Amino acid sequence: AYQRGDGAKAKELSNLKSAKHSEADGYNRRARDLIVSHFNADRPLSELDLHGLFVIEAKEVLLERITQCRKNSPAIHQLTVITGKGNNSRDGVAKLKPMVKQFCENEGLKCEQGSNDGVIVLVL
Repeated sequence: AYQRGDGAKAKELSNLKSAKHSEADGYNRRARDLIVSHFNADRPLSELDLHGLFVIEAKEVLLERITQCRKNSPAIHQLTVITGKGNNSRDGVAKLKPMVKQFCENEGLKCEQGSNDGVIVLVL
C-alpha cells in the first residue's frame, strides 16, 4: 500500500499487524504460563521445572522465580532448577541447562550440579 502511495492504507495495515503481534504475544504468554503451572503445580517455591519451555521463555520464568524467592521468601537460599538432560531437544542437544549456567554466570550466581544431569541448584 505504501509503495502504491496509499499512506492511509499502509498505516491501517501497520496498525493491524501490530495488534496481531500483540495478540500472538498474549497467546504465547498464556501458553507459557499453562506449561509452567502444569509442570510446577505440586512443587515448592524452591523448585522450578523448565520442561516444555523455549529457551527465551525459560529465562523469563527463571528470572521471575528468583525475584519471587528473594522478595517473598528470604528463607529460601537455594533454587533447584530442573532443565532436563536435553533428550527431547532437537538433535538431543540440551538447550535449557546451558542457558541456566550462562544466566548464573552473567548474574554472578553460584550454581551446582543437582541430583542428576538434568538438575542445577542455584545458590541465592
